[in-house]
Amino acid sequence: MSGLPVTGVTLRQIRAFIAVAKIGSFTRAADTIGLSQPALTGCIRQLEDQLGVPLFERTTRHVELTMFGSDFLPSAERIVRELDSAMMSLKAIGAGQSGRVSMASIGSIASSLLPHALASFTEKYPLVGVDVSEDHSEGVRRKVLESEAEFGLSGMTEPVPDVEAIPFFSDPIGLFCREDHPLATFDRPLRWADLSGLEILNMGHETQIRSVAEHAPDVAIRLSSTTYKVRNPHALVALLRQGNAIAAMPRLSIPDSKQGGWTFRTLSSPTLNREIFLCRHRRTTLSPSAKGLIAAIRDSAEVTGAALAENIELA
Repeated sequence: MSGLPVTGVTLRQIRAFIAVAKIGSFTRAADTIGLSQPALTGCIRQLEDQLGVPLFERTTRHVELTMFGSDFLPSAERIVRELDSAMMSLKAIGAGQSGRVSMASIGSIASSLLPHALASFTEKYPLVGVDVSEDHSEGVRRKVLESEAEFGLSGMTEPVPDVEAIPFFSDPIGLFCREDHPLATFDRPLRWADLSGLEILNMGHETQIRSVAEHAPDVAIRLSSTTYKVRNPHALVALLRQGNAIAAMPRLSIPDSKQGGWTFRTLSSPTLNREIFLCRHRRTTLSPSAKGLIAAIRDSAEVTGAALAENIELA
């Protein structure tokens, strides 16, 4: 065959060539691939004209490949096979049945809520991989902005241009302490004022401190001047183990309060909640896999008793 590049060859022509080569008959090949015999004959003639060589020896009784046709058949089959495979793979990704989805999350949600959500998602989408990166709220939104994550879960923070932050769910802020702490077995609902005089570890929620100041000034002062301000919930738990301190933090910040002798109790006067936002780039469309993962996270949040935001639209 000529060493010059060939243009104008169509997939229809290649499929017609393979069918005739395998079946050895124009009539039966046309029936197999759903073409009329004149249409199939036209495809073969056009392909031969494009390639500049005869592909078949035609007799009144049968059709045989020429030397050129025999040489071309393996390549033609590989082209069709690889194209079909690529199209099936792309279709599966588009349907959310394979591929990968990337997300970013603040640490507290990543450690408390995501394990259950990911297990549920993987059961439904076993061929979809998930990449999870952990960061603070500002970092989560930056990752979404820079397309390092398809979506993210963040707390309240300054707006980021081109990143849409949609209220997703909220969880109450309350007392996190060891089961043997006196406040763990208080016989009435706890108020922020009940924490007065105690050593309180703070996760750095300044909005929370301002809200408490009006009702329990002493507690707010202790939250502001605490020795340790810890963003990572695992590090906070390690500090709590060392003494009789308590922590004021959102419920979903707790890395599994059912283990390790810890307990959580809501606090009132005032009742405070932390809002979690679903972050996405304004100019991108979420993949079916991402939407499936978001649905799994939402279901897991609902199981924990989080208050779900209404009417979340994922275009």
